[in-house]
Amino acid sequence: MSENQLFNKESVHNKLLEKRGLLEQLQVPLPVISFIRKNSLLLQAGAAGLLLLIFAWNGYQYYDARQVERSTALLAAALKETSDDSRSRGLELVLREYPRTQAGLWSRLELAHLDFKAVRYQKAIEQYKLVLDALGANNSLAPLVLYSMSMAYEADGKSGEAVNYLEKLANVTGFSDPANLAMARIHEKRGDVAKAKESYGKVTGKTYQEKVKESLARLGTVTAPPAR
Repeated sequence: MSENQLFNKESVHNKLLEKRGLLEQLQVPLPVISFIRKNSLLLQAGAAGLLLLIFAWNGYQYYDARQVERSTALLAAALKETSDDSRSRGLELVLREYPRTQAGLWSRLELAHLDFKAVRYQKAIEQYKLVLDALGANNSLAPLVLYSMSMAYEADGKSGEAVNYLEKLANVTGFSDPANLAMARIHEKRGDVAKAKESYGKVTGKTYQEKVKESLARLGTVTAPPAR
């Protein structure tokens, strides 16, 4: 075999490889190669879109982290204020600037407490409701909000609503006894001796038994007025 013949065969082989391309050399199945070549522009656009999504997600994560950092710092500064007015202004700033953060939610809860303290019961109730809706029933903070709402309703003269929220609290594991004690107190205050006794009877914790016995003994000597 002459050198010219060998050279010619190698040249032909190399040209065939060039013509076949990288996909063929990698032994990609022919149907896949055909699809890729027919849709190359579409695939390139898809790859570019994917890269944009990745960059956007990374940018959002950075932005979200900055939001958390700034809102938390503002909340901490607001809670350090000693006067209610200054604290309220600081909390309102957090809520206004970062309403969708955890710091914003906590600020709303603190503002509700301040409204309750300032005898703005209806406004406190509205704020508590917004917090509870945002938390959901299974959040560990929900029992505190339920109890706070019952207190606000009771202070506002709406004992029926107060009892409704205490009944919800009584269904939360670990809060049955405090909720029933509070309901018993409200029923007793309203003069409903039977319901007061019923609520006291649902208290099972050893810590409360002395108080329950004293209350039931006291109610045993009470002549119940008409329930209001």
